[in-house]
Amino acid sequence: MAQKSSAMLNVAPGRVYTGIRANWLRRILTAVDLRQSRLALARLSDEQLRDVGLTPEQAKAEARRSMWDVPEHFGARH
Repeated sequence: MAQKSSAMLNVAPGRVYTGIRANWLRRILTAVDLRQSRLALARLSDEQLRDVGLTPEQAKAEARRSMWDVPEHFGARH
């Protein structure tokens, strides 16, 4: 989806964002990605949650978190 370096973010062919724009765009894309992951977690069955070591209550609590509530380690992958 996105190709990045410390100075630029390429989200589509011919569209390169640099500097502050790249940082903000990266943050927005990370927040949207995180929200999608949390919604997918909320759709897992109790059995699937047990497989990944979570209780239904933990999954619900995670799904309720704001999309802007991004753990430090999550942003490192973008």
